[in-house]
Amino acid sequence: MARQFNRRSSLKSDRGPWHIPSLVAGALSVFLLLTIVGVRTLGDQLYNYPQNPTLSSIPPNTAIVCLAGGKFRVEAAYSLFADGVGERLFIIGAGKKSSPLLLGKAHASTVLEKITPERLEKIFVETDSTNTIENAVAVSRLLDQHPEIENILLITSGYHMRRSQVMIENQLHRQVAVYPFVPTNEALTQKNWWHSWLGIQVTTMEYFKFQLARHLMHRIN
Repeated sequence: MARQFNRRSSLKSDRGPWHIPSLVAGALSVFLLLTIVGVRTLGDQLYNYPQNPTLSSIPPNTAIVCLAGGKFRVEAAYSLFADGVGERLFIIGAGKKSSPLLLGKAHASTVLEKITPERLEKIFVETDSTNTIENAVAVSRLLDQHPEIENILLITSGYHMRRSQVMIENQLHRQVAVYPFVPTNEALTQKNWWHSWLGIQVTTMEYFKFQLARHLMHRIN
């Protein structure tokens, strides 16, 4: 009996020093796994918007609205406008000294020569807004000045699209259809945003910004 008791005591004492750390390590592993799955799921939701429309499917009375800031946004906007897409092109939130010609030379020099002087006059560069909500107000103001515009082709980065669309739609004073358009050479997409720490950081932060914006816009309405 004493020998059996001593063996049980020995087993308990052998297991004791290592048992708690192993439980902690297991709990941390489960927590990290759930965090990774959660971040991936939420991040994918941020990029859950319609694919870019084909040029032939874009309806008449459409204006291209480009939110300046991303590397490829202005280039994509000028390229589409040069191909005849849109009645007007609005560049929103550009630098103070920006102009249609200067922006074209800086970001879309290869397609600028394809835009006729008549089309170039239909490009408007807004320079006062400095953030997304100010962008949205500026877009609403421009659409009020151009009641013939019934649709907008919204160009911004993929991670920024859903928040931008929510804010713009909240500011509109009439029914205007919004068609998302993401530059095809954007670095972060639904397929690769989680491949780098920068992509994870940008996407995670933008997801919470989007949820906050959606909640606030709903409360305002």
